[in-house]
Amino acid sequence: MFTVLILCVVLVVLTWEVFRRRHHHLELAVSTFPHLVSSNKSTQSTGTAHDQDSSTTLYPTASVNHVSSKPEDSSLSKRTWYQPTTLSYPTSSCAGGWEFRSSSTISSVTNSSTTFASLNSLNGSRVVCASLQYGLGNQMFQYASLLGIALKTNRIPVVLKSSSLLHDVLRNTSIIDNSVKYSDQCNESIMWESACCKFSPQFFELDPNKNYTIGLYLQSWRYFFEHEAEIRQAMKFKDSVVSQAQQVVDSLRQKYHRTLTGVHVRRGDYLYYTGQGFKTAPLEYLLHAMDYVRKRFGDVAFVVSSDDVIWCQEQFANASDVIVLSADSPPAVDMMTLASLDHMIMTVGTYGWWASFLNPGVAVYYRDFVHPGTSLSESFNPNGTDYYCPVWISLS
Repeated sequence: MFTVLILCVVLVVLTWEVFRRRHHHLELAVSTFPHLVSSNKSTQSTGTAHDQDSSTTLYPTASVNHVSSKPEDSSLSKRTWYQPTTLSYPTSSCAGGWEFRSSSTISSVTNSSTTFASLNSLNGSRVVCASLQYGLGNQMFQYASLLGIALKTNRIPVVLKSSSLLHDVLRNTSIIDNSVKYSDQCNESIMWESACCKFSPQFFELDPNKNYTIGLYLQSWRYFFEHEAEIRQAMKFKDSVVSQAQQVVDSLRQKYHRTLTGVHVRRGDYLYYTGQGFKTAPLEYLLHAMDYVRKRFGDVAFVVSSDDVIWCQEQFANASDVIVLSADSPPAVDMMTLASLDHMIMTVGTYGWWASFLNPGVAVYYRDFVHPGTSLSESFNPNGTDYYCPVWISLS
């Protein structure tokens, strides 16, 4: 009898562990580093329309290959974990744990009426300033880290005159719009990070009697993970972006009644700067990551977004479960589309990092993202632990 009781207890523990692991949230990452290259090639001879991480991103009319842009029925059925059909939203992804908050559509999540409560309540007498520059993923890092540091140090966040890219993408631009009131206070002290992708703790220890301009790339989740809810709120996209992404996702859901996994394949200028340490993920990694997702979630379809569409189409020409999106969609729409799917696979680049961060499910990143012993490798601490969220999955 005692033996039977022990076996029952063991069975319960094992069952709980399987359940817990199935519901553990992981994501992925890597980034663009303009300071290591002499020029930025944003358009490939392969026929791509834009480089999703470059500083010369274009915004043409959205279009999708293999997917109808107007779904017959925009209604979405109730989500389940293995066959999800609606977007859920993680309340935590970098802090080591997560939960799902269900919603019926992308719009209801992305356009929540929640306000910048914590950000608007900042009443410090000092400012912390930063510029937004380069591509979409780079600017999202700069903005998120600026807000995180401002919240940590009780300072007013100020966006210096910079690209209008985020202003054209984000739903709430009040902080960017109001920055002009404080910009004349930004020249008192300047503090740069030690490396683009290593956490610099001095940004949390600013002299309370001084104003600061900080920079340059600020690519570490550690700058904002304590205030992740506010950062996610700040990163909500405009209705026009959400609407275009909603059409794409609805079409995919209706055509493929499977778990949908986004795949971002960054190649572009990374192909030209291997000497500095840049790497593109090989096909073998993508196949490995896809196989991992298939084994974990069963019936899966993969939705690929890339700055090298022709390469992707050639590699996956015979794959019936791979859909390659066209290259002429605005980068923000593609990012929203990837973020609205069930899981994510990324290769390299800050664009893929943010698509993964905003995605509600499991995410996989390329472990061998940089050539060792190069100038780029020195920008990361071992294994990129300041750059990659600790709960993300790495594969080679």
